[in-house]
Amino acid sequence: MIKKFTTIAAILGGFFPLVLVLITGEVYDSISGYYYSSASLFYTIALTIISMSFIMEPSGKFRLSGVLLLGSTYADYINHYEVHATCAILFFIYTAIRICKDKRFKTIGYAMFCVAPVAIFNKFIGEVLLLELIVLYNLLYVNLVKKKLN
Repeated sequence: MIKKFTTIAAILGGFFPLVLVLITGEVYDSISGYYYSSASLFYTIALTIISMSFIMEPSGKFRLSGVLLLGSTYADYINHYEVHATCAILFFIYTAIRICKDKRFKTIGYAMFCVAPVAIFNKFIGEVLLLELIVLYNLLYVNLVKKKLN
């Protein structure tokens, strides 16, 4: 059950930026900008589902990632910018570190640290690249677990 939920959340995460752009018809400066758009409901529900997949992950290694993502989701970036930004940055850093500690897929974690500076020049593109690397890790991890169970 958890593996299916994680797979669904990973696929949702993979299409998340595209769906935001399709709903609004615009590319915002940051994924967080969609909180105040016509995609607000989708943004909140999708990030909550993705957060819960981290929190419910059986090993517990990504629970803090889920909590940080929830913090970033519900602390909007206009009224609570410091909380939002801190949670978002720590989410990406902590998740990258956790992925680096997985010897099978550590290159994905290293790639996250390599692409993170893109966000300095274009926050939206940087966030999308980081998100897609997390999705890649989750899909590869779930596939590996399925192979071990069979």
